[in-house]
Amino acid sequence: MFFTAYSYSTLSQHISSSGSAYAYAGVCINPAVGFLTGWILLLDYLLFPTLVAVLGGVAVHAILPQIPVWVWPLIYVAIGTGVNYLGIQQTAKFDKLLVFIQLGILAIFVLLIVRLLMLDSSQITLSFRPFFDSQWFTPGLIATAISVAALNFLGFDAISTLSEESEGGGRAVSKATLLALVLATVLFIIVVAFAAFATGNVDRFAEGNAT
Repeated sequence: MFFTAYSYSTLSQHISSSGSAYAYAGVCINPAVGFLTGWILLLDYLLFPTLVAVLGGVAVHAILPQIPVWVWPLIYVAIGTGVNYLGIQQTAKFDKLLVFIQLGILAIFVLLIVRLLMLDSSQITLSFRPFFDSQWFTPGLIATAISVAALNFLGFDAISTLSEESEGGGRAVSKATLLALVLATVLFIIVVAFAAFATGNVDRFAEGNAT
């Protein structure tokens, strides 16, 4: 992820275009490659939001089962489409609001675990197990974890599509790309570590039917 982000960061300083990977591949490799990259990029922007909407719908449906699961993806898509229709400035404001809400939720999550530790330390297992456990540290499980963890770092590439709209141009996009990856990495490590501390021994959980 770092090498990908660094590549985007470097190219955005020299190619000030909102085409992102499409423009980079077209200029640096070949226009035909850029053409194919553009279609692949479009496919990514179609499939990934769909995946997020579906997963979000499944998660909320588990909390509110009385509402059909297919309703939530429609709501997400309607909100996203409506906000983008209002223009880049309104979209940026809405994105900032969502970021603050997400950071607030993560902060509450961490504080609750810290509070639990203060009340009953027996419920929390502080160790390096979230980072390394010889019992589960196998190539197969690592490959499986990477395929899931990668979803937590996607999105920084979309920053390069704002090269023509950002005040600082390519230089601002370059810094924002690397900063986004660093922040995502730090938040991911903190949240996963605290979640592992709180759950302790996962073997005590019953087998579920999660989708």
